[in-house]
Amino acid sequence: MFTATLKDKQLKYIILGLTLMLTIVFLTIELKVIYNIYSGYSDSSQTSVNLIDEKGFKKILEKINNP
Repeated sequence: MFTATLKDKQLKYIILGLTLMLTIVFLTIELKVIYNIYSGYSDSSQTSVNLIDEKGFKKILEKINNP
């Protein structure tokens, strides 16, 4: 069985490094999502519906009904 002895300082730096890595990953994902929303592209349909206001939606419906 493998046993490793870690001092308190080593454990502190390991935990600090892991949290730093997780924070960087989380922030890059958040920045990607924010950039996609502001550039008008999003995976969810809710955001793209919100980008079209009510007047624009009515105009689209009128064009569909009266070609």
